Amino acid sequence: MAAKKNRGLSESAWIAGLVLLLAPAAVAASRGTAADVRILDLLVAAALVVLVAGCSPVLEARTPKAPRWFALLWGLASCACSACALAASPNPARSWLAESLAALTTLVVAAFGFEMLRRQRTHLISSLSVVCSMGLAGWLSGGWAFAPASLSASGRLVLSLLVLAAVAVAIRAAFGTAEQQLLQQCPEVASSVGAGKRALASAALSLAAVGAVPAVLMLLDW
Repeated sequence: MAAKKNRGLSESAWIAGLVLLLAPAAVAASRGTAADVRILDLLVAAALVVLVAGCSPVLEARTPKAPRWFALLWGLASCACSACALAASPNPARSWLAESLAALTTLVVAAFGFEMLRRQRTHLISSLSVVCSMGLAGWLSGGWAFAPASLSASGRLVLSLLVLAAVAVAIRAAFGTAEQQLLQQCPEVASSVGAGKRALASAALSLAAVGAVPAVLMLLDW
């Protein structure tokens, strides 16, 4: 019963987050006023960044502050790059995706440097992977700022929404499967982390993973 309740909490949080991310963009695109909700979607993307950063201790108990700061710094940098690209670049999606390559390269170097500075480098690989994953999740969260412009640029509002929703559902299903496997292989995670916090982390990270899709749709202009 408790497992079903926690699963329902996670799914409810995921659905609520997806609606908050897509609804303003869809309404604005249908009315041709995507620029008017740009600030709103940036704020929602920034809120997702903060939520992802807050979820980091759920995944890494040995160095909980590092993934949190990496997610926050790279996420806010992504939001800033998104805002600048949308305001000044003739091809904002291409600019943000190009910046993503540089940002993720810097992320790997910075994460490795952080691990080398630790006095006790126990669990080095797992800690490094969590730091990089959280930084990546933070960066991708900023990509949701492209949702209004992406839906407006494509000219296929309903189809674009269906693509975004389909990708989101697929990633959500993958996260759910991975979470169940993790709990089976590492039962100590279930005992050390609250079920509600774990459910919220799963919802936030699965939403963040979809963040690059609006920029890709906008770049393809399909």
